[in-house]
Amino acid sequence: MLAPMPLTPYTLFVLAYTPAWIGVMAFLMVTHAMRGWGEQGYLALGLGLALPLWIGALVVAPGRGPASEREGVRFQVVNAVTVILQSALGTLLFFHRLGMEYRFPVRLTILGTPLFLFGVTVAYFSTYYVVMGLALAALSRAPRAARIAARVALCFGVAFAETWFMATPGMREWFLYRDRPFMLTTGSLCYGTLFLCTLPAYEQLTASPRPSLGRLALGALGANALALACYGLFALVVTPR
Repeated sequence: MLAPMPLTPYTLFVLAYTPAWIGVMAFLMVTHAMRGWGEQGYLALGLGLALPLWIGALVVAPGRGPASEREGVRFQVVNAVTVILQSALGTLLFFHRLGMEYRFPVRLTILGTPLFLFGVTVAYFSTYYVVMGLALAALSRAPRAARIAARVALCFGVAFAETWFMATPGMREWFLYRDRPFMLTTGSLCYGTLFLCTLPAYEQLTASPRPSLGRLALGALGANALALACYGLFALVVTPR
């Protein structure tokens, strides 16, 4: 069964690293320092944001067991499944129904998503899921109705907040939604469904009995498949922007 996400050395590491990647992204957004970058610059950004989390997964509280038993490694395996599937496949809903456009001057893409954004998303999602997991853990003794309401509010709130802060006029040179108000409302409902479906895969990390790494990966695959299926339903009813 699922258990509340505990405050552990690796979740503390993710929280401590969060101001760093947010600071980098905020600096780039405010200064437009990306203007004039080539492929290598963008790839360096993606790798640079993801690499500390991957290194931390190996070195933070490593213990004596195999790498597959380390908390950070297990977290990042689940995170990798989510990042890869949602960056490659989940974005198709955003392209074809929600009016999203990437305008980065790069050629290395997977189904329309620039390759460097996979690394950027590692940082984003690591923070999102740790914050949501710890917030829900703090409410573990609350009434069931309150916990359900908090879970829904967190999932859709994170979706709304990302759009609010990223889809700004200053970023239109690189990234935009053709109908920002629509994305903040209907789009956040679609995007928030992803977190609602996949957060349990991260909470499975602390399940009892302790699941194997392979089982965690399969659980993450199933959760992401459910999210993509929900996206497919949204695609049937959402008018393209």
